[in-house]
Amino acid sequence: MRAKQECDTPHDGLSGRGCLGCRYGGRGAKLLPSFSVSDFMTLTDATLALLLAARIHGTDAAVRATAKRCVKLLPRSKRDLIYKVVDSRSPLELVSFLAQGLDL
Repeated sequence: MRAKQECDTPHDGLSGRGCLGCRYGGRGAKLLPSFSVSDFMTLTDATLALLLAARIHGTDAAVRATAKRCVKLLPRSKRDLIYKVVDSRSPLELVSFLAQGLDL
């Protein structure tokens, strides 16, 4: 497990308690345990990330970079589809083709 910081620094007159990842962290910060992101990545999560990258950025480079990040977080048995996106000549077209087959 990784640790996140809880900040005790007040921000804009509000209490800073419970403020995770605060930019003011350092003064009075305590380390809190948190779960690693890799424990929760599924193929559905990776597919959603690819669809969002395609929709928001609309470039091959963005989709390929997202696929490379996601493939590291997936179990080895689920990586084959994401590797196809990484190795594709046009990842954006491949993701849009995969999206057509989804029942949404």
